[in-house]
Amino acid sequence: MFPDLSLIYFPSERANAYLQVLAELKINLSCIIVMKNSFKKEASRCVTEQNISEGARTLFTLEQYLRAFNSDVIECTAEDINNDEVFRILADRPEKNWLFCGGGILGKRMFTLGKKYIHIHPGELPAFRGSTCFYYSLLHDNSLAASAFFLEPSLDSGAPLKVCKFKVNRPAQILSTNYMDYVLDPWIRSETLKALLLEGVNATPQSSGTVVDTRSYYVIHPILRALTINKLAEQYQPDLGQGIFKIEQE
Repeated sequence: MFPDLSLIYFPSERANAYLQVLAELKINLSCIIVMKNSFKKEASRCVTEQNISEGARTLFTLEQYLRAFNSDVIECTAEDINNDEVFRILADRPEKNWLFCGGGILGKRMFTLGKKYIHIHPGELPAFRGSTCFYYSLLHDNSLAASAFFLEPSLDSGAPLKVCKFKVNRPAQILSTNYMDYVLDPWIRSETLKALLLEGVNATPQSSGTVVDTRSYYVIHPILRALTINKLAEQYQPDLGQGIFKIEQE
C-alpha cells in the first residue's frame, strides 16, 4: 500500500509504539529521519508495576527496530518539524510516503515537496479535531477513536484513510494523566496504524455534503481532564476484563 514508507522519527512514546507495530508487521522502512526531542518523557514512568500490556509498546526503541531492519537512517539536530534541516533532507529524498509522529504542526512549505504525510489522529474525524480531543470525546459521549489520514495544510482536514474505535476499561488506580497521555494515546494510534497497514483504506471522506462541527479541541483544561478520568473510573466494570479494546465495526 505504501511501497516506500518512511518515518520522520520525533522521539516520543507515540513514535516508539509505531516502530513496534512496524516491526511486528516486518515492514522495513525505506528511510528514517531522526529528530531531537529535549522534552521527551520516560515511558517507563508511565507504565505501572502491574505491567500494563498497552504500555509495553511505548517502551520499544529505535535501536531495537534498527537491529532487525536495515533502513537508511539520517540523524539531524532539529526539534521542530518545520526546521530547514528537515526540509532539506526531505527535499533530497526520493520517498513519497512519510509517517509523521510529532515535532509540531507542518508548515505550508512542507507541502510543496510532493510528499504525503500519514498522521494518526487521536479522535474520530471530522467530529473531533485538535491535539487532545480524545478527552473531549470520552467526556462528551464515551467515544474513543483514532483516524489515519494524509495531512493537508488545514488542521486535521485530510480525508480519513482508516478510522478505528475503542473502549477502555481500567480501574481508578491505573487511570491517570500519564496513563491517558503516554499509554492510551499511543496505543489507539498505533493500533490504527496497524489496521491501516493490514486492512487498507476503508473510511469515508470528511466532507461528503453534510454539515459538520468544525471546531478544534486543543489542550484540555486540567479540570476537564480530571473529570474525564473520574468518569472512566466510575464506569469500570471488573467482570468485563481490563484493557483497551478495539470495537469491531460493521
